[in-house]
Amino acid sequence: MMSQNRQKEKDHERAKKDYMINLKSELEIRKIHEKLHHSIMHQKEELIEI
Repeated sequence: MMSQNRQKEKDHERAKKDYMINLKSELEIRKIHEKLHHSIMHQKEELIEI
């Protein structure tokens, strides 16, 4: 029973770490997406001016 509780705690900690990593990755992807979108819009504006 004690080892099951320890394993459960380890699994819970691993799941929390995985969640935080996934959340951080999602935020980074959103930042990259915003930068890419901004860059594309800027290029479109430059092309329209030509």
